Amino acid sequence: MNSLKNVHFFRKVPTDITEATAHGGFISIAGAVLMVVLFLTELSAYMTVEKSMQVKDPSGRLLSDSVSIDRF
Repeated sequence: MNSLKNVHFFRKVPTDITEATAHGGFISIAGAVLMVVLFLTELSAYMTVEKSMQVKDPSGRLLSDSVSIDRF
């Protein structure tokens, strides 16, 4: 529990006039984990390649809906 009290990432008041709590350390760790998860999911979505194809006749009329081809 003592090590969890020392994990405050966002402390702005000097440590000599405040008291660290385990709840604050848990919130700091949970926030950091959430930021890493969000970063990795956004990176994964950015790196995903998606190809689509539409078939049109010479006049420009759409003959078939968009066909999505995920990964090869």
